[in-house]
Amino acid sequence: MIHVNKQQADLDLDIKEYPLIGDLKEQIKPYEELWNLQAMYDARQKEWETGKLEALVPDEVESDFRKMFSTSTKLATRFETAKH
Repeated sequence: MIHVNKQQADLDLDIKEYPLIGDLKEQIKPYEELWNLQAMYDARQKEWETGKLEALVPDEVESDFRKMFSTSTKLATRFETAKH
């Protein structure tokens, strides 16, 4: 049961169908991923630029960078494809 239907049931309201919610969730997903990517970048950038150099773990920095790069590349392709 989707969240809205649960709320309707909790309030003893008639349960209504929302067939487009699944489609809308899929359409919003890339934007959510982009938002999360930006949040991750902001957090890591602060650590990398203002934290102590000796506190950085090179393998973690590389892993984070590769993950962000991969995600941004996939999102760029997805957004470019969606434009056409």
